[in-house]
Amino acid sequence: MNTRLYWVIFITTLAFLGLISYRLSSVDPRATGLQAVTVRPGEGIAEIASELANRSLIRSGALFTLYTFVSGSAHRLKPGMYQFSQVM
Repeated sequence: MNTRLYWVIFITTLAFLGLISYRLSSVDPRATGLQAVTVRPGEGIAEIASELANRSLIRSGALFTLYTFVSGSAHRLKPGMYQFSQVM
């Protein structure tokens, strides 16, 4: 491959990672306080992502779902009660 193609791939990758970082970042950085979220046994990643998005804890349920599968963390999500800060 030539140098120009490497740069295009590099810049595209950086832009994609920046988009993911933005979409997973805090929805409202001025928000304060904690929100309790309960993950019930048998609840799937789509339901968890939807709940987090509905509570404005994440920007995109779809991107959260994709990220958990790509990172390998989807199978490590456990039932329980969790406290989330909106300024994470």
